[in-house]
Amino acid sequence: MTSRFLRNVLSGWVVYAAAVVAGFFLTPYILHRVGTSHYGLWVLAASLSGYLGLFDLGWAPAVTTRIAATWATGDRSRAATYLNAALWLHLAGGMLAGLVAIGLAAFAPAIFTLTPEEAPIATQLILITGLNVAAGVPLSVLSTALSGGLFEYDLANAVDLAALTLRVAGTIAIFESGGSIVMLAWAILAISLLAHLTRGFILKRRWPEWRIHLPARHDTVWREYWSFSGWGTVLLASERLQIYLGALIVGARFSASAAAVWGLAAKWGEYLRILVRSASDVHLSFLSSQSHSSVDVRESSHRQSVSFLLGVSLIIAIPLWMNGATVLHWWVGDIAADALVPMRWLLLYGIAAAVGLPTQAALIATGRIRAAALGAATAALLAAAAGMTVPAGWNLPGLAAAFALPIAVVWIVALPWILGWALPAGEFASLLALAAIQTAAQWSTGAILGNFSAPLRVMTFGLITLTLLLAWLAVHWRRGNRESSGGSFGTR
Repeated sequence: MTSRFLRNVLSGWVVYAAAVVAGFFLTPYILHRVGTSHYGLWVLAASLSGYLGLFDLGWAPAVTTRIAATWATGDRSRAATYLNAALWLHLAGGMLAGLVAIGLAAFAPAIFTLTPEEAPIATQLILITGLNVAAGVPLSVLSTALSGGLFEYDLANAVDLAALTLRVAGTIAIFESGGSIVMLAWAILAISLLAHLTRGFILKRRWPEWRIHLPARHDTVWREYWSFSGWGTVLLASERLQIYLGALIVGARFSASAAAVWGLAAKWGEYLRILVRSASDVHLSFLSSQSHSSVDVRESSHRQSVSFLLGVSLIIAIPLWMNGATVLHWWVGDIAADALVPMRWLLLYGIAAAVGLPTQAALIATGRIRAAALGAATAALLAAAAGMTVPAGWNLPGLAAAFALPIAVVWIVALPWILGWALPAGEFASLLALAAIQTAAQWSTGAILGNFSAPLRVMTFGLITLTLLLAWLAVHWRRGNRESSGGSFGTR
């Protein structure tokens, strides 16, 4: 693991930290402004329109691996061919996604359990969020090329941070002026388009010789992408199923208000998954660019990445698990009681991602996308089957457990076994010691501060977590620098 890898990961985590802080304060703000049912409609619209990302057809990892590999060898002409082909393919996918978004918006009232007042709002939200996703299908190729292909994650993340700042300011401005959640959806669509175009402008500045053109029909690039798209689509569909199906089942079986509770419970596990996903994308680009290195070097890099991410996930998840009631009540108030148990189950999903997502990236980087797709599909189908057959009396906690357990087993056990790059015993011992330290620190702090106010306790829990995160990062940073200077890993 090189320091360059860690710098790219950390730049993403700066954006992640900003998004968590913004979400922590904006979620209760929006919830109290629009009400539980309208917030639930927001969750349902995001969940349903999220499936429109399937029109990417799983090409994003292929774009990353192909451009990263050719860019690293200095073949800029071939890298441009890969980028242009991806743009044209994704443009077609985005147009189809836009048409489907219109259809989904029209049939939304028949899909969910909605009141007459909620139905038209749901239709508008699904249409706007669907168009946002549809536009992002072709435009996201520019971001993928800039970050994964050119390994300029810091520049792409700077744009994300600016877009996040605009979203926060726009949200407050809209609601303080008496606007609605539909107006917020339109504002987010405009900001997303601006962010995509800004990344394209930066890409052009970093790659001035790149020109948009249609590659020749006989060029092998088309065959390469289409050969990747089958299993890539399975992989993408499986990921979308894992992320969004829970909220859709809740909306269909219960109500929009129940979907709001599910969204609040799932948010912390989703934050953890996003943190791991951002690092796993860097991991995929890094391993792809090191395709000329030996298997031992790539295996060692992968093990260190998994150990690092698993440690980070445990440091964050343990205090949320132990102090979830305090955090949730301070965060959103009385609704916290219904979200606590589902949140704890869905945190397990976030921890498992620290093993599953980088392992999935390593399988793709080593040419085994079929194994990665089958593993992801197995996890998604098991979770979907369990979630859809859960008795109604189990309510949200039972549904959360049914989703989290199958995914955790596949990600933690099956995928590493398929890859064959398991963590050594020494790394497991370090992780267990880290978990024990965090658990003891959180328990003792809770015992000492039990009679103090919730904000003080939450800030203390957070300070302990931040201290451990910095210490864990310092250990891996020193290891990465030592191995880079010793020649174990090349730098880009």
